[in-house]
Amino acid sequence: MPINAQLIEKMLLEKGFICCSETKKKKGFHASEINQYVYINKTSGDKFSTLIIHPEFKNKRQQFLMLNGVESSDFLYHASNMKEFPKRLNTGLKPISYGIPFGFKTSSACEEFINKLMIND
Repeated sequence: MPINAQLIEKMLLEKGFICCSETKKKKGFHASEINQYVYINKTSGDKFSTLIIHPEFKNKRQQFLMLNGVESSDFLYHASNMKEFPKRLNTGLKPISYGIPFGFKTSSACEEFINKLMIND
């Protein structure tokens, strides 16, 4: 079972991310240090898709998954309320915002993931 959205939010805030948007299902954060947006999926439940990162990291997905305790339920996650992410056609007629979903088995796995994201190399 993945750690919950509240714990991930707390860790993002500790790393300098600032909440910039919120809907019923998503909460957006921005880190000015690396000029990067992420979203918390408040409706992920027991799936490993609580933290959604920008699709520009798709080539690093496997590196992230090699971190102990980092999982992903799907290759991509689509949602219309992730306004800072690019759009693509998925199953509908109109393009929809998308990102790369991750979840974490432990808080230390989440911290290690965020640290790696912050390096952004």
